[in-house]
Amino acid sequence: MARGIPICEEIRKLIIEKYCSNNSLGQIANELHLSRSTIQGIIKIYKTTGTFLPKGNNNTDVKQQ
Repeated sequence: MARGIPICEEIRKLIIEKYCSNNSLGQIANELHLSRSTIQGIIKIYKTTGTFLPKGNNNTDVKQQ
């Protein structure tokens, strides 16, 4: 269940880019003024699904006509 304010896709993408550039979770959290647990959760989603989008927000769920 989501809590708080959702993090937009641009910020999620930036978090993953910084993580892939070997920035620590603490560094990313400080730079973006987000909690370390928020950063950790987004990275966990990225590692398990291969995308930075939250659950239920991927393009495969959308039917194309």
